[in-house]
Amino acid sequence: MTSTLPRSAQKDFERAVSLFQQGRLAIAEGICSELLARFPEDAEVAHFGGVLATHSGRFDVAIDRLGRCVRLQPRRARAYAALGFAQEQSGRVEEARKSFEAAVALEPTFAEALNGLGIVHQRAGRFADAFRAFERALALAPDSLEIRLNAARALLQLGRLELGAQLLRDALGRCGERADALRVIALGLQSAGDYARAATAFGRYLATNPDDSAAAPPPPSRKAI
Repeated sequence: MTSTLPRSAQKDFERAVSLFQQGRLAIAEGICSELLARFPEDAEVAHFGGVLATHSGRFDVAIDRLGRCVRLQPRRARAYAALGFAQEQSGRVEEARKSFEAAVALEPTFAEALNGLGIVHQRAGRFADAFRAFERALALAPDSLEIRLNAARALLQLGRLELGAQLLRDALGRCGERADALRVIALGLQSAGDYARAATAFGRYLATNPDDSAAAPPPPSRKAI
């Protein structure tokens, strides 16, 4: 990250970023909060502060900081996407939709923003819109297991069982022994009527999670932006 901070403050900012990358969030937050108080008009600090707050689960703080960032620099697609993620996590689904749409408008090839847009459409019950967003995202990031699973689930919600099952079968060959993915795949294949491959996925899942019946699917897959 780069910033227009004075040299001494820039060093503090770089230290906060390094601490964040090491997982030392509390110390990074202390430095970042001080920088935000001293330099409230610095968009880079506001963006970083928002991402930091999101990783700490402080979504209201993240929304405030990222909202400040996009007001200062309204063409910063990554900040809009990060804002959308924090809004979606805090239940502000329609606000999240607008933020993800802004990110995609600014950067049409931003696969993670399209995935986020698909998730908020899905949460609102707009499954056709969700699949269109996931489909675009998957074309841009064909190796993303998360996007593939989200697209498959949207297809199942639309009643397009065979195409959804096809994506899930493909995901089964890509996911290794990732328990979260195997759980989604098993339940999805079962609902699509592919019981043989569902049993295979369940078996692989239960091999490492013997006490979990996988009775209910987890929420859609996404990563913090």
